[in-house]
Formats: sequence, C-alpha cells, structure tokens
Amino acid sequence: MVERAPRDPDPEVPAKARRRRFSAVYRLRIVKQADACQKAGDVGALLRREGLYSSLLTNWRRQRIRARLSVCGPGNEGPRRDRSIRA
Repeated sequence: MVERAPRDPDPEVPAKARRRRFSAVYRLRIVKQADACQKAGDVGALLRREGLYSSLLTNWRRQRIRARLSVCGPGNEGPRRDRSIRA
C-alpha cells in the first residue's frame, strides 16, 4: 500500500470578499419561481440551486409587497444619488 502525502491547502485567498448584487429582474424571477412552488421542499431546492438564503427571499417578497421591487429597466437597483449635492 502506497501512502500519499496530504495535500497542502491552496494558499490563494481572495483579498477581500465582495457582496453579491442581484438585479431587479433576477430577484423578481426568483420570487415568481418560489411562489409557483407547489410541493414541500421545492422552495428549498430552488434556493439551494441558486445559492441563496431564505432571508433574501423573505426580503425580496417584502420589497415586492411594498412595490419597491419592480422592473424599470435591466439591472435596475433603484435611483442613484446625485453626488454633486453635499449634505
């Protein structure tokens, strides 16, 4: 029997983790798919497939109810702040 040396962990570490951003189109698509789920476990399978947490789905549903999640254009994340005005 040949013994193998344990593999060294990969020393590459990202400099800084970045927060994921989801477009309004994507969020609405996921909320609609979750609402269409009929059987027990379907929503969980959807979230696992997409790599999402249930808290995101909850927040996106609340935003939709409050009419804050709508599709105004591709990649719409909301109104941009005018940076020329200083508070």
